[in-house]
Amino acid sequence: MTGTVAPSRHAGAAAWPATGPGFEVYDPQGEALLGAAARLALVAETDAHEGPVYIPGEDALYFTTLPQTRNTPVPGTPHAVIKRLALDGLSFPVDPSRLSVLPAPVHMPTA
Repeated sequence: MTGTVAPSRHAGAAAWPATGPGFEVYDPQGEALLGAAARLALVAETDAHEGPVYIPGEDALYFTTLPQTRNTPVPGTPHAVIKRLALDGLSFPVDPSRLSVLPAPVHMPTA
């Protein structure tokens, strides 16, 4: 999806005007952060899990991958890696060649 969408107010949020569908906002400051031209766009096809962090000085996203249990040091123990996606301004989607893996282990909690 590359169309522009505006944030919407969550039903449990304080009374302030909703501006439309697309993002669920719990606080008016969140709406101010998104702005009126917020949009959803496919950035890259990858195995991202959670925790994306944008570093403006690098124009890059860092994130962890989905937990995996195959090819692990201890069989059956989940692990993940940290990936870096070098962005290209607002040009989306980004070519997969711009993905790299950081040489840092991710310790997964076990049940």
